[in-house]
Amino acid sequence: MNHVKKLESAADSAIQESMENGANRPTIQLWLVSTGGFTDNVLAYVKNMDDIDFSDYDSINAIFRFYGGNYEIPMFWN
Repeated sequence: MNHVKKLESAADSAIQESMENGANRPTIQLWLVSTGGFTDNVLAYVKNMDDIDFSDYDSINAIFRFYGGNYEIPMFWN
C-alpha cells in the first residue's frame, strides 16, 4: 500500500506543478503492475477508483496476447 500512496503523491505533485505553471489541470491515469499480485488491502483500495488501473502477471500476458504477442513476460525472482 505504501507504493500506491507514493505513486498517488507523485501524481498529485505533477498536477500541482502543472497548475502552478499556468497549464490546464492534467488528467493522470495510474497503472499498477505487479507480477507477484496485489495485497487484499491494495485491491480493496483501487477496486472502484477510475483513475487507477491494475494488472497482475496473468493480466499483462493477456494484454500481450490480445495484441498478437506469443510470449509471456519473464519472471525475476530474488
